[in-house]
Amino acid sequence: MKTIPERVNALITDSEAAQCDRCIQEALDLAQNNQVQQITSALATTSEFVRGKGACAACGKTKVVTRRAA
Repeated sequence: MKTIPERVNALITDSEAAQCDRCIQEALDLAQNNQVQQITSALATTSEFVRGKGACAACGKTKVVTRRAA
């Protein structure tokens, strides 16, 4: 079974679109949004991911989103 960080990484990588923490939380059926925020913030410190304000592909709202780097 994958860890939560591995599941978050896989979801963002597989979607190829920016997603907000809330939508990632709901897609993975996780109880706490702050858990997702900690993971996505950590991913954004790598060269493989980008985090910033933009439109979420899942809910369409303008929020802080995370996506794979181009």
